[in-house]
Amino acid sequence: MDSPEFNEAIRRAPKGMFKEDENGIHVGFEDLFRKEPKQAGPGEMIGMLYDLGKSDDINAQILFWVVLVIFVIPIVIGMVFVLFGSHRQKRKLVPAISSWIPFGVTLWFSRAKKYSKGFSIPLGFSEFTVFAGVKGQKLISAFEDDKMSFAQGFKLQFEKTLVSGRLKIVQDQYLQSGYYLPEMLRARLDHIKNEESVDLFKFSSDIALRLLTRLAIGQKLLDENDDDIIPLMQTTEKTLMSPGTLFFRSFSFGTSASKTLFQDLRIIIQEEIEFRKENPSDESYYDIISILTKAAPQLSVDGIVSHINLFIFANHSDISGTIAWTLYHLIQDRTLQTRVLTEYAQAVSVSDTVKDNVSTQPCLTSIIKEVGRLYAPLFLIRGSFKKQPIGNYDIYFCDIVATSPAMIALNEKIYESPKTFDASRFLDQQKIQVLTQQQKLLQFNNAQHAWFDHVIAETMIKRTIIPTILETYHIELVDKKFTPRPSYLESFSTPFSDLPLCVKFSSKACMMDNVSKQSNAKKSK
Repeated sequence: MDSPEFNEAIRRAPKGMFKEDENGIHVGFEDLFRKEPKQAGPGEMIGMLYDLGKSDDINAQILFWVVLVIFVIPIVIGMVFVLFGSHRQKRKLVPAISSWIPFGVTLWFSRAKKYSKGFSIPLGFSEFTVFAGVKGQKLISAFEDDKMSFAQGFKLQFEKTLVSGRLKIVQDQYLQSGYYLPEMLRARLDHIKNEESVDLFKFSSDIALRLLTRLAIGQKLLDENDDDIIPLMQTTEKTLMSPGTLFFRSFSFGTSASKTLFQDLRIIIQEEIEFRKENPSDESYYDIISILTKAAPQLSVDGIVSHINLFIFANHSDISGTIAWTLYHLIQDRTLQTRVLTEYAQAVSVSDTVKDNVSTQPCLTSIIKEVGRLYAPLFLIRGSFKKQPIGNYDIYFCDIVATSPAMIALNEKIYESPKTFDASRFLDQQKIQVLTQQQKLLQFNNAQHAWFDHVIAETMIKRTIIPTILETYHIELVDKKFTPRPSYLESFSTPFSDLPLCVKFSSKACMMDNVSKQSNAKKSK
């Protein structure tokens, strides 16, 4: 799986990024999709191809047809299949077709590099502005304060709000006040009828979306507006994150989602902020609204809405994918499922503290890390915090890069049999020490920034979500022929995937009642 770029990155990388010793390769950064900072965008590429086609030079004509047949036509066909869903499992017309998507993203970022004033990603009622190609501490005054200038906004967002220990400071409060999570989860489970078939991806996506929305806006606000906010978030994610949207953005990065999608959320948050100002309370609000209003009091409601959407959508895929694939492999192996439940029961009986509960669940911890490795996102979006060389390329502070953790996750020099699921891969303490750096890259956005602290994510999944589901329901696959494929081949781990994975939920309480009734009936005879 090594490439010249990967080996060159290891050789030239700054200290702490890549290193090799007697324990193996320690990886601190993913292989880059993005190439030269001044790489031509799609418009320039089409123009150059047009000039080649018009040329009378025979060599230019040969080059034109080679590029057209080998490069352009397959990409166009691939993008068309992406738009119409032909890359899904039921239509095996084009294998691994979603691998074309990073090409579009690469062009998108490369084209944006041409503009000294940067570009913006639409994430809300107003746009959260992310700058690319701005060198040094240059202040862009052309944008409003709440849309985040380079020095004031980007550093404020990453260093003073969601990264600079803010979530870590309230981490214990999040976990200790997590009493709401079992109730929220059981309320979702109550909607499932006994022996009903459910799409595991949609089910996991819904749980993750509700969890993140609660952490973003608070339990009270979510309870009062549940019927409005959750459907709004679901619609928004499908609009912003669909492969078709990514395709169109790759050629027109100015495309934005309809602002009316966020109008209702803006009104709700505006009312909540005014309510908190008018009714000060000793009770602490552990949510993103509170963090942002304290860290950035000048931030407008539009800016807060954009940050909330960024927080939710940056983490939704990781958490929902982890829940879905963890459940899938536990369903496949009943022995493994029994071991996980036994560990959980022992952890609860030994201590009620969060730390002890987590540390005494090594099997589930290993499964979650293995899921994060095998079903790693096809590409991630990262921001660089300092000027640094990556391979042959100079990455500047606040440059935006598209990265691929699949390059590391499938490296046979790092992982034995990397394409297979191994629940015990991370049980070996020596291996864990060697693989620590890689695992931080693959899950819960913990590589270059901490949108959502991995301790919170892992703890809630291990302590509540997985045990509650397994203790409440007996789950079995409806489609026994389903064959999972790592997401480097197809976008299966994303919550917006069209791929259905149907499972049947059978209430264990109902099953016990039926057994009891049958036993009583036999005795009466």
